[in-house]
Amino acid sequence: MARMYPEMLRHDTASDAERRLFDAFHEGFSDDWVVFSQVRFLARNRKGGARDGEADFVVAHPRHGLLVIEVKGGGISHDARTGRWTSTDRDGVAHEIKDPFKQAADNMYDLRRKLQESELTRGFSYPMAYAVAFPDVWAGQDLGLEAPREIVFDKAEQTRKLKVVAHWSDGSQEDVTPLCRFRSNDESVALVDEAGVVTTPGNGFGEAGEGYVRFTVCVDKERLREVAERIRRAKF
Repeated sequence: MARMYPEMLRHDTASDAERRLFDAFHEGFSDDWVVFSQVRFLARNRKGGARDGEADFVVAHPRHGLLVIEVKGGGISHDARTGRWTSTDRDGVAHEIKDPFKQAADNMYDLRRKLQESELTRGFSYPMAYAVAFPDVWAGQDLGLEAPREIVFDKAEQTRKLKVVAHWSDGSQEDVTPLCRFRSNDESVALVDEAGVVTTPGNGFGEAGEGYVRFTVCVDKERLREVAERIRRAKF
């Protein structure tokens, strides 16, 4: 697991998206990764004064460097004509938000200047980059010249492996996942066909995905061969 600083998010953290990513980073990274959350700093503004800054996450690795991440939860939309960004909450109310890519870039450059100014770190060179996380939506494609798909973490990047454990009357437990069959309650999120193959509708990635499906491959080769044979027999 990654080393987290601080070990827990502040109790007043309102963003559910940040909480979920905190847990995902903690569980998904090995212990040579360090994740700093809610990194607050004082930066210079263009007039020579000071402004408060905060990076949602700064991910550090001794070989790969630093990645500054801005997180935006809810239903995110972007009007390319006006440059306006909005976030829609669970009540369906849209709120105008700052450009998340500009926020992430500004935070990265501010942090770089801080490292260059500090006597403790100015003698080192740090590879640095920035990214934006939209954990509640499908980005699907580039969102602009400054927002290529490669620096976007969206709903499509998140996976969870299902496991079913039976608790028997004698107090014992048994992993019965291989005996289970799963089905979807919402086919707009995932489809399950008669062959037992789970797919994600392509239209979740925008109009360009209409008529396609998305496969996520995360099993061993023998299992993949079995899935391919099922698809062939079902004439998928």
